[in-house]
Formats: sequence, structure tokens, C-alpha cells
Amino acid sequence: MTPNPRVYGLACIFVFSALSAQAFGQEMPPVTGLPQNSLNPSVMVPTPSATSAPTVQTVPDLLVSDPSVCSDVPRNKWEFLPNSLLWEPKLADKREARLSVVQNDVDSYFSNRTTDPSIGLTAGVVRFRPENYPWIEWQVDLFAVAHLRFSRLDESIAQDYRAGIPLTWRAGNWQGKIAYEHTSTQLGDEFNELLGRKRVTFERDEAVAALGYVWNNQLRTYGQVGYAVYQNIPGDPERWRYDLGFEWFKRETTSLRGQPFAAVNAAFNPEVDYAVSMNYQVGWMWRKNDQRLGQVRVYAEFFDGRSMFGQLFNNREQYAGFGLSLDY
Repeated sequence: MTPNPRVYGLACIFVFSALSAQAFGQEMPPVTGLPQNSLNPSVMVPTPSATSAPTVQTVPDLLVSDPSVCSDVPRNKWEFLPNSLLWEPKLADKREARLSVVQNDVDSYFSNRTTDPSIGLTAGVVRFRPENYPWIEWQVDLFAVAHLRFSRLDESIAQDYRAGIPLTWRAGNWQGKIAYEHTSTQLGDEFNELLGRKRVTFERDEAVAALGYVWNNQLRTYGQVGYAVYQNIPGDPERWRYDLGFEWFKRETTSLRGQPFAAVNAAFNPEVDYAVSMNYQVGWMWRKNDQRLGQVRVYAEFFDGRSMFGQLFNNREQYAGFGLSLDY
């Protein structure tokens, strides 16, 4: 039977229109005499409802443009001026930057009523989270601090000045830092004038690396090593120095009740032939995670070793004191 050319042409036009509508996501106008659903470019998928009545769900065409299609493309995350630190300053290390004051009974030549204030802080500058490695974070910090000593609250004994740029990181329970740190010291004016003691040149520029691990979100153990790339210290001692220690407290936001803490730091300094200096702290803290200067501590402190002040590094000190610190 020879096909009718008119019918054959109408059939070709209909097929072409159906394919074009499906390709460009357009609906075809209804055609008389044909089921409407037979021309729908979407697939009808039955889905159950709360009443177990059969319903249909339209699956959108794959060719429809959707910006979320590329949402899984890796993107690195940057955070400027973060509110927390990846490597927190060691609690019992006398060199660390913080706002604090310690009243102790060390004999400071004028009296045994000695006050050691510190004025400084560590601030986060920028944090980087690689999208391809979400388990690790990097952060650049800045710190600066002046450690002071006064006798009878008004007689200046010594001042140490420290500043540095740490690159810190955290991966799970591990944390660490690589830093450049500068230390310089001078005698107090009253101490120099009244006793006529000659000022000692004490300067050190160091490359510092530290590594710590937090156990059960409570106990941190750490080690630190510093190498003096430049130093001007009497006797030209060895260039390496070391710190070891631990600190215990729950690393979580506390209520007004606060929580106890304890910390120990052992310092091995080359200018005193690595004679160990031990500092012990035990007290109470209030803490708010992810906030600058979000930690307040009151504590008892006991120190036994060589003075942590550069101008007095040969002095053997043993004292007990009471401290107040604002840090983190």
C-alpha cells in the first residue's frame, strides 16, 4: 500500500516537534486524539504519601540549567581575624604572651614583695582551611609582650620584650607551630641607679618549632625547640633551647562556676648550661571557646630554677606566688 504523502509529512512534523520540545525543555501543545501524558517530556514516578494514596512526582529534565550542579567543586576557605587560636600559648611558660600579674615572694634585692606583670597578647591574623584536606587548618598569628618585674610595686627591676610571627596548624588532636621569635631585655631604672649594676646585653632571634597532642579533649602534652639564628648573650652559649610540659583542663566553654586546671612547664636554657627551670600552676579558670581573650584564670604558682628574666638569667630563684591571667 502506497503511503499518503500528506499523512507522512504530518507525522514527520509531529515527531520533529516532540523531539525539539523534549530537547529544549518546552511543553508541546496538546494534540487532539492523543493521550496528553504521552507527550510529557518528564518521567512520572509514583511515590507513597502519608495516606498511602498513589501520587506522582515529576523528575526534572537533566538538561535544565541548575547552578547547584557545580556546588561540589573544591573551594578553599579563608577566615580573616579568627576569634580563636589553633596553637594556644602554654599556660605555665613564663615567656608566653598574655595579660597577667603574679605576686610572689622572690627576693628582688629591695624586698621579697615582688610583682611580675605581663602586658601582651597573641592575635590570629588569617586562617586557611584547604577544601581538599578538611582535616587540617593553618593560621598565621602575631604576638607581642612585655614582661616586667617590680619590687614593692614601684621599684623597677627588669623588663623583657618579646615578639614573633607563628605559623600554626591543627589536625585532629595534633597541633603545632613554626615561628620566628625575638627577645630583648634591659634592667629596671631604679635597680640600675640604686645598685649600680651593669646592664647585660641579652638578645636572641630564634626559629621555633613546637608540637602538641590533646588527649580526650583535656590533657595536652607538648614539646618545643628553639634555635638562635642570632644571639648576643654573655659567654656565647649554645644556640638550642628546649621546653617540655603538660596542662590539664576541659577544652570547652564553662559556666559561671568555671573549672579547675593544672599546668607544668620545664625550660632548658643554654645560657645556664641547660639547668632545668620548673614552673607549676594549679587553679581555677573560666573559658569561652572561639573568643579572643576568652579565658580568665586565678592560680597558685611555684617556680624553681634560673630566672626567666634575661638580665637576671644567672640568678637562682625559688618562690611561691598568686596569679591572675587573661589569655587565649
